[in-house]
Amino acid sequence: MDLHIRRATKPDISILAAILDCSWLASCPNFLPGECVRHWVEDGRARRQAEAIQPRSLLVENGAGEPLGFISVRGGLLEMLWVVPQAWGRGIGSTLLGQAEDLIRGRGHRRGQLMTYRDNTRALAFYQAKGWRPIKEFVEIAPGGVLLPVLRLEKDLYGAEAAAPRAGSSPSTSLSAASKQRATVPPSACAPRVR
Repeated sequence: MDLHIRRATKPDISILAAILDCSWLASCPNFLPGECVRHWVEDGRARRQAEAIQPRSLLVENGAGEPLGFISVRGGLLEMLWVVPQAWGRGIGSTLLGQAEDLIRGRGHRRGQLMTYRDNTRALAFYQAKGWRPIKEFVEIAPGGVLLPVLRLEKDLYGAEAAAPRAGSSPSTSLSAASKQRATVPPSACAPRVR
């Protein structure tokens, strides 16, 4: 199955929002109070965030054009990386993270930064396995006054743990044959195709 990464356009805002909503519902209750997640979904937070990040976002789709996840990068910061739950464990997150690192490096930043909730052990383990290290902890206040510990992670994109920039890597290119083999993902019922 082919995978393609492309820039998100304004018509993709609904897709980005759907990916956010379904990803939050699948992952966040494992480390956030359920009322926080329900509030985010019910108050339209995903739509507002999707509208804000769309100009900086790259969407990954399978060969049939079905959305599987996205990244948003601003300067040296990976703002968001989300993959639909049906595609977890298939290498898509690794591919998107590599694309984000290439973008950050290509913009002249030696170090990349991102943030994740401290108690999101799955995401934290994923990032740390890719060479990202916690450098600071702070607290976010969620609806209802819930305090959520957040970690800022950093990676030296030219250090020993960094991969060399990939030749020909661009948002419009298809992924390598090795990535294609890893990423056999069923069509996503989570993020409907909206055009």
